[in-house]
Amino acid sequence: MDLRQLRYVVAVASRRSFTRAAEDLGIAQPALSQQVAALERELGVRLFDRTNRRVAPTQAGLALSIRAERILEDAAAAAREVGAHADGQRGRVAVGTCRSFADFTLPKILGEFHRRYPEIEVSLEEGSAADLLARLRSGAIDVLAGELSGDGPTHIGNDLQEEALFEDDLVVATAPSHPFASRALVEIADLRDEAFVVFGGSSATHERLRQLAAAAGFVPRVFCESFDSLTVRALVAENLGVALFPRSLGNTPGPRVAMLAVAPQKLTQRTSLVTASATLRPAAQSLLDVIRELTL
Repeated sequence: MDLRQLRYVVAVASRRSFTRAAEDLGIAQPALSQQVAALERELGVRLFDRTNRRVAPTQAGLALSIRAERILEDAAAAAREVGAHADGQRGRVAVGTCRSFADFTLPKILGEFHRRYPEIEVSLEEGSAADLLARLRSGAIDVLAGELSGDGPTHIGNDLQEEALFEDDLVVATAPSHPFASRALVEIADLRDEAFVVFGGSSATHERLRQLAAAAGFVPRVFCESFDSLTVRALVAENLGVALFPRSLGNTPGPRVAMLAVAPQKLTQRTSLVTASATLRPAAQSLLDVIRELTL
């Protein structure tokens, strides 16, 4: 017994005629009769009473017809659901992201994504770039969206694909009352005696600060670490330390801070999309398309 035979039984039971059922199905009447007869032999029961004037389902035929309608509806629903997964309309996508992107940019993207694809489940994982790259390689996440490094190519390996989304200036933030607040520029070397508020963990911004300070001949004196971008900004505004962070962070609503460009060269931080395979699951590809549309 297969779905085709069940469809034939439903058609004959509905139309009470092999001829009209065959016309509806678009097949020859003898072929329809042969398939129904074959099913009756397989089941060992007569499904239809046939006379010269009418065809009527037997009790067994009526029971099978009712059951077959449900089976055919379930099969059609299953096909639609699978098709939705294949078309990127349903499924699940796991996203790894770094702090500032998660705090400001990603929520708006995910809001728009959910409006377009309400049947796709999104799981979000935050962490350092190094940890997230490892999870991307292992298949634990589908895509990484966030800050990886500053200028120049990111050495992420040939097994991953990186796509730059945008760049943001890195600035030194101070409290408005800080002696440096009236400056337009500051050199990293000028900050050797300052306390720093830094992004926690192995964030790209924290690593960049370590590199810049090492080149200037000192190790940053860290007053406090925080994994929350708004907390870093609030601590700086209270004059508890200075911070290196993206200019976009200082331009969002929140406590007022002064932002100084870094001399002698402009510093930038790149936000990227990284995937582990050129061929993504449809749900992940749908998310990437929305991210590109809203950021590029």
